[in-house]
Amino acid sequence: MLKKLFGSKSKVEAPVASFDRPSLAGYGYRMQAEMEGEIRGLAESLLTGAPLHTSVIPEKKLLNVMNTYGLDEDGIIAVYDTTVLKSGKDGLVVGKSMIGMKHSFETAQTFVLEELITSGIDNDSKTLHFEGEKVVNAKRNEYMLFLTALKELLISEDTTLKKAYEEKVEAVLEDVRGFIEEKEVSSSEAALAKLERLMVPSHCVDKVAMVYYYGCLIGMERMDFERSYRYLSRLKELEIWESKDISQLEQEVDLKKAQYQFEIKEDRKESLILEKNFNEAIKMVMEQKELGVVKEEVLETEKRRIVALKEAYILSLESAVMEKLEQKDYSTVLEIIAELNERRPGGYYEVYYIRAQMGLFAFEEAGKRISSLEETDSRLAEGLYAELRTARENVIETIHDAVQNKEYHFFTDHQELKDVKDKWGMTPLMYFIVAKDIEGIRLLADTHRPDERNILGHTALNLLCMDLSDDIVGEAIDILDDELKQMLKTLKSKEKKKKAGSLLIKGVDSINSNVGHFGVMKATSEIEANMDASLESYKLEVRAYFEQLLEGNHREFTDVIIHPKDYKKEYDELLSSKGKAENELARIQKNKQKLEQSFDEEFVNLKHSKMAGILYAAAGMELGEKDEFETTSEYEERLQHMASKLEMKHEEHAYIQSQLLHLEEELKASMSNQLDEMQRTIQTTQLELNTLQKEIDKVRPMLDHHVDKNELLSCYYQSYAEEIEIGMYDADTEMFTVIINKEEKKITVPRRVAKSFKLQFDELIPRYEMKLENKDGNVSIQHFFVFVVEGEKIRVPF
Repeated sequence: MLKKLFGSKSKVEAPVASFDRPSLAGYGYRMQAEMEGEIRGLAESLLTGAPLHTSVIPEKKLLNVMNTYGLDEDGIIAVYDTTVLKSGKDGLVVGKSMIGMKHSFETAQTFVLEELITSGIDNDSKTLHFEGEKVVNAKRNEYMLFLTALKELLISEDTTLKKAYEEKVEAVLEDVRGFIEEKEVSSSEAALAKLERLMVPSHCVDKVAMVYYYGCLIGMERMDFERSYRYLSRLKELEIWESKDISQLEQEVDLKKAQYQFEIKEDRKESLILEKNFNEAIKMVMEQKELGVVKEEVLETEKRRIVALKEAYILSLESAVMEKLEQKDYSTVLEIIAELNERRPGGYYEVYYIRAQMGLFAFEEAGKRISSLEETDSRLAEGLYAELRTARENVIETIHDAVQNKEYHFFTDHQELKDVKDKWGMTPLMYFIVAKDIEGIRLLADTHRPDERNILGHTALNLLCMDLSDDIVGEAIDILDDELKQMLKTLKSKEKKKKAGSLLIKGVDSINSNVGHFGVMKATSEIEANMDASLESYKLEVRAYFEQLLEGNHREFTDVIIHPKDYKKEYDELLSSKGKAENELARIQKNKQKLEQSFDEEFVNLKHSKMAGILYAAAGMELGEKDEFETTSEYEERLQHMASKLEMKHEEHAYIQSQLLHLEEELKASMSNQLDEMQRTIQTTQLELNTLQKEIDKVRPMLDHHVDKNELLSCYYQSYAEEIEIGMYDADTEMFTVIINKEEKKITVPRRVAKSFKLQFDELIPRYEMKLENKDGNVSIQHFFVFVVEGEKIRVPF
């Protein structure tokens, strides 16, 4: 492509032959007298920021200029003085064969006019670039304007200087051309920059065109297409090249840019494939397709390759999920599933997710996910529920052992198991409560939920209060009940204030005893009495709350044993309420949609019903008051006639249109209010549905557990069974003395099994039984531990 620049590209032929480059210094150029006047005029128009002398120069200033620049008086055309004291030592001097320039505190610099002609002028940096890498910093804007204008003037008016300029331009142009052919981009850039500083755009327009052309080519080599288009635009503005040549160059830039962008997207595509981001890689292929650089068939093949890579990668991830499940690396399973969901949204990985959650003991999360599957795949959900029950049972055994053996570190090491419920809905905290383990209760106090119930319906506080005689009840209640904790905190604060007040009063009393003032003594005594009364009153309030809390929870514990919660009934009621809420939500949403779509129809009906009145009122405005000489019926007839006329062209009547607009706004406001009210109802119903769903998710797992109530109660009272002590046997009465729950009791044991009972007692496993007695509507509970010895049932009441 670069060799095309040697073809005909312009209407004006650019000389390309090589030539000798004469030394400009050898010319000894001195401007002709007729040009001096033009240069003075140029100076007077551009050097205006300081004193300028173009005819008479003060003698002292003239001497300073001559000494500074080594000029004689006849060689000076103009002096531009930038010194503060107007000495002429700093500034710009224009001579007949040279230019002098000096800035404050710097050495004077001079250059002959031939050097100016072949110099490069950089207006951005305010510098002049000469041969031999000599650079002069002009610093001032007026210097740059003047020197540029002077260079243009000299080239225009003097054939010798013009020739020198053109030869220099052609020489540098030849350098640029050579560097481009050799693909020495950095060198070609430097030469082009030199050429741009050197050239005067108003001269050698054909050479200017070549500069822009080369700039366009270098931009393409640098992949700087903004630069290429900028030079291309300048080339168009010159209007010296054939349009077909311009178009061809523009197409080359477009193609080069497209190829460059294609390669960038190719690299990005390959990176995305390495990152396994196949969807984005496919997008890159589609973007490459839009560039039109490569055939569509090739890109379609590439797209299919990426899709195949994606499918292979997804298969590898799916295999990894199965492998990690077998290895019980559940955290990694969840990470892989997250990636799979990202790679293939909508993929069916829910079963793997649920099993991983089971493995991580996140049973509630697993239960919720299984519940959401029931509507779409009830058989799968049923199987997963069975897996969940097994997982729970396996971990519950471990939890029971940890509670029984007081392995508190187990729960700090496995935070996720602190909230796990067993088949009875019992939490680890509940097990610590029935084990009467105050340290365990304190350890898991943060897991306490006041409304959390087991399968019978007992809360943690109910279980704590099942026996009010237990020593731990008071301390544990203080740990678990937030309101009591706050009341005790307030009580402690009041006690501190009372103590501080008592110390203060004692100090006052000591003063009273010295002073002997009866009034002060009485006042301080009353203050102390009031403080005591206030503190005692609050203590009574705390005590009353504490006793009510104990009695209420104990009563609820007993009531639940007599009437356990019916989760099936509760679940059905929740489902029924959810169904009603869903139907109500659907009805409101349907009405809302209908209302949103009914505005036009409603407005037509409203307009129809109100139009007669509006037309009648408009007719009255048109006719004015009734004439005194016409009857009411005549006036009415006129009103009707006018109303009929207005109806025909009511769209042009301002009053009628204003009334209709008012009706429209009223209708919109009314409907907007209705829609807002419907939206509020929808939001309220959705919140209700969310709450119901949460309750359903809590109750649903309970339906799978069909537990003998006595089996769970046996768990409650296991600690009592462990404390039974067998005393002496009375063969005459056939009774043993036993101590259970710190009480002495007599139990009947047939003599034939009495010895075996006592010898085997430590190995016997008691079974809990209860008996309900109803006396005059008051139901009471009798508790027993039943031991079976040689077929004989021995009941131990407690």
